[in-house]
Amino acid sequence: MKILYLDLFSGIAGDMTFSALVSLGVDPRPILEGLNSLGVGEFALTFRPQMKQGVRGLRLNLAQPWPQVRHGSYRSLKSLIEKGDFSKEAKDNAIQVFYLLALAEGKIHGIDPEEVHFHEVGAADSLLDIVGVCLALAALQPSRILASPITVGQGQLNCQHGIYPVPAPASLELLKGIPLQGGDLPFELATPTGAALAKHFVDEFLPGLPLMRVEQIGYGAGTFDLPGRPNILRAIWGEVS
Repeated sequence: MKILYLDLFSGIAGDMTFSALVSLGVDPRPILEGLNSLGVGEFALTFRPQMKQGVRGLRLNLAQPWPQVRHGSYRSLKSLIEKGDFSKEAKDNAIQVFYLLALAEGKIHGIDPEEVHFHEVGAADSLLDIVGVCLALAALQPSRILASPITVGQGQLNCQHGIYPVPAPASLELLKGIPLQGGDLPFELATPTGAALAKHFVDEFLPGLPLMRVEQIGYGAGTFDLPGRPNILRAIWGEVS
């Protein structure tokens, strides 16, 4: 049985997850075709090598122009995804991940999930990361997805409504029931998009690797340059009996 193990010692974000799966060997070209079918303008993605504390990972870069998502509500994003030219499996997963995000945001702000609105850049960014990950996993077809406990970071962050402690309210809402650790670094290491992907896709969280035969390893580089730790998501592909 083929499994995917996500090592989340340095957190999780949508772009890190997407890059780790491409680093693992998933072909990004059909994924880009699927993303370009969403009707948000033609754009190009590149995955460039980047060093993080001595570890070489892939970093997702988006070539301009930035995708234009005119209405960033859950309802409008769902409509965009449904019209995309790619598999029903990837569409269903992407819509469910967005619904988890909308559910968390709606609970925090006291509004209906259908009416949750993502700001323009955040909507475009999340759309590419979430659909990209769903397309990559549809291509990879793991029997199970396992993960380590999630390091979420600590400290404070500035958001639209003021200063909040890490993790962000939406991230913490999404991660209820999932094993977490703060860690010792003052950074937001688990983003709401990453939390929603983990919530939807991970079948089980384990304290370490299961008994498995490792076949491939991918490294997705994140945004931060962390002191003493690579801001990397490690994806491990292999076989279990």
